[in-house]
Amino acid sequence: LRAKGPAAAPRRLLLRARTLDDRPLALEVAALPIPWPGGRAVQLALVDRSELEATQAALAEREAAFHHIIDGSLQGIYVHVDHRFLFVNRTFAEMFGYDTPEAVLARGDVLARYAPDERQRLLGYYAQRVSGGVPPVRYEFQGLRKDGSTIWLENRVRIVTWQGRQAVLATVIDISERKRAEQELLASEEKYRNVVEDSLQGILIQRDHRALFCNQAFATLFGLGTPEEVYALKSLQELVAEDWRAQMAAYAQARLLGEPAPARYVGHGRRMDGRECWMDTSVKVINW
Repeated sequence: LRAKGPAAAPRRLLLRARTLDDRPLALEVAALPIPWPGGRAVQLALVDRSELEATQAALAEREAAFHHIIDGSLQGIYVHVDHRFLFVNRTFAEMFGYDTPEAVLARGDVLARYAPDERQRLLGYYAQRVSGGVPPVRYEFQGLRKDGSTIWLENRVRIVTWQGRQAVLATVIDISERKRAEQELLASEEKYRNVVEDSLQGILIQRDHRALFCNQAFATLFGLGTPEEVYALKSLQELVAEDWRAQMAAYAQARLLGEPAPARYVGHGRRMDGRECWMDTSVKVINW
């Protein structure tokens, strides 16, 4: 081809070759026709690109593996600058009700994914973070899904360099189920607290003759004004008639050792004004 003229063949090309010991070579070859005694000749300049190509192949392989890991993560991952998405993984997209990461990126605005009443707080965190402040790196917030419903998320954030720019990298996990369980637990605790505190029966939880909890009815039964006055007693033995203290202590010791002890009995008590009282008592061991 070069015999037909300089433009008939490329002057640079990549050439695959092998060394004498059968190692593969990737060569960049520059060819230039030159005059030479006895006729025209071709000057060749060769550059070994084998290491460069091996490095590029390894980098491409690592990047592919990285993307597989990120896309397969159970955590939502996103990167943004000035509240504009640069990257989101598939899990993040699905958390917010989108079919693909590209659908989230097309929307662009990170703030649109925050619940309205969270935006001011999270804007403040971002301003601190990019100005060198020390905002929390782990916190909870409510996100806003595509359909307008909210989702509780736990967020972990750090500053990274992304494509040559300072950016925010965040990972999120969906904690909506945990939040619902916490709210149900609080509601349940409130319900049972109301039942216990409003009960006409005296209720006491004790360890080593010290009150850990009692309701108002228990305090009133023994002539005390509030549960706090019961907690202040050095020993609950003060509320037991002297002729009954040894028996009560024996029952308590037996229960802790797993030995037989009556679960219900009539006990002999002593009010703070010195008057004695008889009590129908029901007892069991619990974790507290």
